[in-house]
Amino acid sequence: MLRITLKIVFAFCLFFNNVSAQNLVPNGSFENFTNCPNTFGQIYRADDWFQPHKYPWSNSVTFCSSSDYYNSCDDSTSFVSVPTSQNGYQFAHTGTAYAGICYYFFLQNGNAFREYIEIKLSQTLVANKKYNLKYYVSLANRSRWSITRFDAHLSNDSLLHSSTNLIKIPVTPQFEYYGRINDTLNWVQVAGSYTAIGTENYLTLGNFHDGIDSDSMQELPPNVPQFGFAYYYIDDVSLVEDTITGLEEERKISLQVYPNPSYESIQVFNPNVTGSNKLFKIVDQFGLERINTALLLETTIIPLQSLPVGVYYWKWGEEMGKIVVIK
Repeated sequence: MLRITLKIVFAFCLFFNNVSAQNLVPNGSFENFTNCPNTFGQIYRADDWFQPHKYPWSNSVTFCSSSDYYNSCDDSTSFVSVPTSQNGYQFAHTGTAYAGICYYFFLQNGNAFREYIEIKLSQTLVANKKYNLKYYVSLANRSRWSITRFDAHLSNDSLLHSSTNLIKIPVTPQFEYYGRINDTLNWVQVAGSYTAIGTENYLTLGNFHDGIDSDSMQELPPNVPQFGFAYYYIDDVSLVEDTITGLEEERKISLQVYPNPSYESIQVFNPNVTGSNKLFKIVDQFGLERINTALLLETTIIPLQSLPVGVYYWKWGEEMGKIVVIK
């Protein structure tokens, strides 16, 4: 059964109240560190960051890590320096440091050897508040594979307690980005929004999908020096409360879309079916129109079986809104 979860977010052109918001991700650009990294597997040297896996022989996330930390602070080694490292050549998105993890490994149907990075937020998220996540990724030059799955998970407790080896962590992420990223020159922005339950304290980045859902594609021929997995750099991670509000305008919006979550169809309730307010469209994250219908009745049922699981937006009449559709 296709399962599509809908989260409604209204966006308005007038009466915005824009207040600067604090980034709840400490050291989101990886610039602060305890020691310069001098080899792979030292993400813990970036302040506040750690890998939520424990090796079987270790009880510490600051020993025998696997996720990587890159910094230009020590150019005596080419393993994890910036911009030149064992994985290729890449400047930081900002500053002089970033992280690097394996998102996918082709062995065991793509479910072997996953890496993640995790951090404790500077404060617990507030229930019913909307938060915007943004970070940047870039494919490493020596990565054999690229994928289309870039996830983020918010949890009450650290995922460290649910994962003791280097495999896929069995949780459902709240943020899911669908789109191939195979750019080794530029940084690609990954972004999403989330309405908090009110107990979230930790943020984990990685790929929580099975290998068959990761849509892997080989980027390098066998005769080119490479690593046999999908390996990406990560930089400039931010999670901020959405402070753009339009309360006066929101009160004027009578359109309702439900249920939430939705499992095959949505019902659109529109008591004002005259004029331009009849038009209802659903487009995907690339702007491709997937559904275009007229709201001729107060309640219109719209089937969703034809839509692949992903992120979509709806447009209604002259007003515009967003529905973030999450697996």
